[in-house]
Amino acid sequence: MRACSGFRFALLCAGLLLACAASAEKRSIRVDNSANWTTNSIGSGACTGTAAASTLINTLTYTFSGRANTGTENYGTNDYCEVALTGTLNRNDYFHDDETGLRELFGKGVGITGIRYDFLDNSAIFSADGFQWAFFTFPSGVTLVTLYGLDGSINNIVPDATSYIKKGTTTVWSGSNGYNGEYFCFQSNNYVGSWDGVSGNNACLNALGVVFYAGFE
Repeated sequence: MRACSGFRFALLCAGLLLACAASAEKRSIRVDNSANWTTNSIGSGACTGTAAASTLINTLTYTFSGRANTGTENYGTNDYCEVALTGTLNRNDYFHDDETGLRELFGKGVGITGIRYDFLDNSAIFSADGFQWAFFTFPSGVTLVTLYGLDGSINNIVPDATSYIKKGTTTVWSGSNGYNGEYFCFQSNNYVGSWDGVSGNNACLNALGVVFYAGFE
């Protein structure tokens, strides 16, 4: 690994190579220590880009849609956003074993912010179908966006044509093409590319300032 300057991360891969799968996977909705996240109402100022009674998120000049309501699922039944407390997005406190790559990117958590938007069809989270968008912003100005839930574990519901990331008539991602847990990368309100959470040396990680000789295998 070569020397680096500015805001650059070094991913220490020795133990991580054994833990990482060969490709990204769908992930269930995140449930974390409530002491590390503050909960706010959709449509409030803290839930940036939202409007009451809407499941759409408008931020980074894009619109993010997890899935439209159906005859049996109303994703506005239990909706809120969670904002990470300063410094809590770090490799020690972020414990999810299916996101080891992201956890290493967090490092000590300096200057990293995060917000999650939850849209569930049940007040009991462990019985709910629904989805959760997460936005993680790094000091470089790069934001990683990922989608949790809709993994088929409840009622076999997965993303469909009503699931998307769009800017005007330009579609970055459509659920009709499937979703495998990738992270979508934005910088200066522009889409940079995606990252599978495992591989190295792509446009998204380069924008973040990650330097590799080799990626994950």
